[in-house]
Amino acid sequence: MSAAASPKLVRLDGIGKRFKNRTVALAGLELTLRRGDFRSIPGPSGCGKTTAPRLIAGLAEPNEGCVA
Repeated sequence: MSAAASPKLVRLDGIGKRFKNRTVALAGLELTLRRGDFRSIPGPSGCGKTTAPRLIAGLAEPNEGCVA
């Protein structure tokens, strides 16, 4: 089965995450991961590299959007 035909495993739809001090960690993140996908999240400090996987793992809750 090709990657394009693989079932979706994780979908982040319009994810937004703000912390209590009003810091915006993520805004409008759209991401679909399928079986066999490999992704990296490059970027500067504070851009949401750690927050995104924490949301996927259920260790944090998004303020906007949904994780399915």
